[in-house]
Amino acid sequence: MERYLTSALGFLSGAWKWLAICLAVAVLAFVKGCNHGRSIEQAAQARAAGVARDLADQSAGQSAQDRETDRQAAGQAQKGRDDAIRNANDTGRPGAASNALNCERLRQAGRDVSGLPACGGRAD
Repeated sequence: MERYLTSALGFLSGAWKWLAICLAVAVLAFVKGCNHGRSIEQAAQARAAGVARDLADQSAGQSAQDRETDRQAAGQAQKGRDDAIRNANDTGRPGAASNALNCERLRQAGRDVSGLPACGGRAD
């Protein structure tokens, strides 16, 4: 046993330069591998951020289109109501179209129109 220990120590004392070089190469390979893994993770995060940004841009564009469509529909509805009022025969009394429009506005505002005769309520 002593002879093996002596021969192993003799080998190590003569080959310490090679062992140091091998250890240095192993450390460098480990560090390079860690950096490579970190680069892969950063690239994956960058891709995920790009996909999220594209999705947010598409969503914002769709929302803008929806708002514009709603704005146009509301404008057309208002124009139709205004035209109906303007085209009604003015006899000094509010016409049926004007009453209906005003009743609808009151309903949309959350008012109770069940007591108003012009809105189809009680005529007490």
